[in-house]
Amino acid sequence: MSKEARALKRKRKKERVMIFLGILFLALIVFIIVGKINKQQKVLMAEHWTQTEKGKFYFFKEIDSIQLENFTGEDMNVTAGTKVNGYTALTKTDMALDSAWVNKQIAIIDYLSGINAAENWSRAVALVMQSQNTGVSQSGSYTLSDIGPYVGMDAETLAARREVLAALNDGAARTITLQDIALVTNGTIFTSVNNRRKALNENLLPYLSSDLLSGITRLTNSTSRAVTVISNDHIFVVAVLDDDVVFGKEERMSELKTTYIEETGISEQDYYAMLVSRVDLLENYPTVSITVSDETADCYLVDTKIDGSKKLAVMVIKDSVSGFLEMDTAKGKVTTSDVYAYVVPKSAIHNTEGVNLITIMERTYFPEYYEVNVTTYDGNEAILSVYDNPDLSNGESYKVHP
Repeated sequence: MSKEARALKRKRKKERVMIFLGILFLALIVFIIVGKINKQQKVLMAEHWTQTEKGKFYFFKEIDSIQLENFTGEDMNVTAGTKVNGYTALTKTDMALDSAWVNKQIAIIDYLSGINAAENWSRAVALVMQSQNTGVSQSGSYTLSDIGPYVGMDAETLAARREVLAALNDGAARTITLQDIALVTNGTIFTSVNNRRKALNENLLPYLSSDLLSGITRLTNSTSRAVTVISNDHIFVVAVLDDDVVFGKEERMSELKTTYIEETGISEQDYYAMLVSRVDLLENYPTVSITVSDETADCYLVDTKIDGSKKLAVMVIKDSVSGFLEMDTAKGKVTTSDVYAYVVPKSAIHNTEGVNLITIMERTYFPEYYEVNVTTYDGNEAILSVYDNPDLSNGESYKVHP
């Protein structure tokens, strides 16, 4: 082979190599571009999304108790933890009420009447808290646990309760039933009660504040023998959370509260009592769930209050209360949002003139912008409730902005 032929052969081989490398380079460029496009596009797929917050819970109950002369648990005709009605004989034999206990209850009512508590319960509760917290005897040395059963009563009801107690203070042995001794008319029976549980009376809920909860926590938690009944119809749960915590349906709850107060003409003080007596209204409220130790319950979210750096969320457990009857305070978790939603990168949402938009790629040959309602942001993700975004569908491609 001549020298010229060998040179031509080398030239053609070099050209083929260059062509191959060029094709390889172009393929690499295409691969990078396609990969980049794929990274900038994702597919909508709805999923169940929940968000929980840790907090401290306070369990407010419809609770009442009495003390009997020389009472022990062995005197009971029913086992502690048993549900009873107003006509069930609670003790094996007739028994007399403890006179010292009755006299103290009458003295508490006399004190409350003397300061015209029925005309301004907010002031009365504040006076008792001040006395309890400072040790200055402005309330006859009474505590929140002492006044709990009477808070919210009008003057006539307080007077009637005093008459009942005075009539029972005759030292006579009598049949002990809930109805005969004017206690909560049905519920679960216990043979003792502590100071915090007595103070966590739902009567105090209208005056809820961080100071009230602190006052309850500071009570000496001594226990006394007493026939105690707790309603098994409902329990109010107050969760203490950081003030920036937002419930998914909190706005809906606030609207319902305002509407029902206006429609029924009730006061803020009567709001909670109205809800547990009107289940048809209660069932319209958004639901959340709480978990304490091994106990979980669904609740209705009925109120929230901002107090300093804390949010106080008021919830109602209806009917399924057995696991919480003996809880007073506890740490746990509450589900603040529980929705079926599209979870997308935060960068997929762009705001134009105050409107949140997402770019959908598949409906036409050109990108389309759709307005979306962002339920909340969770770190670098945006949560789009399916219910609040009916224009979006599973399987659609959307653009993620770099």
